[in-house]
Amino acid sequence: MDPHDRRSRAASRLLTVLIMALVAVAGYYGIRGYNPALPALVRPVRITPQQEIAIGLQAAPAMAQRYGGLSADPEARQRVDRVCHDLVEKTEARRSPYDFDCHVLADTRTVDAFALPGGQVFVTAGLVARLPSDAGLAGVLGHEIGHVLARHGTQRIAETRIAPGLTGAAVLAAYDPADAASRRKAAIATLIGRLIDLRFSPREEAEADRLGARLAAQAGYDPLGAAQAMRLLEGADGRGARGGGT
Repeated sequence: MDPHDRRSRAASRLLTVLIMALVAVAGYYGIRGYNPALPALVRPVRITPQQEIAIGLQAAPAMAQRYGGLSADPEARQRVDRVCHDLVEKTEARRSPYDFDCHVLADTRTVDAFALPGGQVFVTAGLVARLPSDAGLAGVLGHEIGHVLARHGTQRIAETRIAPGLTGAAVLAAYDPADAASRRKAAIATLIGRLIDLRFSPREEAEADRLGARLAAQAGYDPLGAAQAMRLLEGADGRGARGGGT
């Protein structure tokens, strides 16, 4: 992509996030008692939340391994755990069927965040260190939680062609997380590989932006932090909508 076009897209998305954050601020400070219901996000995918949770848990170790494993930094982990807990337990995300769990990846050079279907959320140590405020961290984690709530990753892998005549939806429809043989199937291994390398569309990113800003406001964080985080992410080299991430 031409550098000018890339900068234009980044500026356009940043403006969108700023507008959404300002709207969320108005809602947070002006009518804090009103929490509009999350939009109807359930995609027409024949995959149960339990299957989403299971495939996300099965893919999580491979995601962690790609970025040097999980961080051993107790302060970073406690900070991410605290903000993640607020975003789930103090917002309408708590009404979802998903089991959210946020992890810090050991990679200190990469500046990025990711989410897997079912609620496994990852943020690199490099990104955590560059977010001085919890509001910014809430913006990042809220965005990733938004991807899960909107079932973006699930929709993408359902549409993935694993083999001639075999889609991800068909593979997951037959997936039984309680059956060890089912978990070891080659098609599941292929699907997990595709899942880790997912890229989201601009529409999906915008939807996650909206949800993230709103969840941050509902949790009591300044949603303008989402815009701060977006500036950082847009400026990161090699950043992309991959691995179910931003």
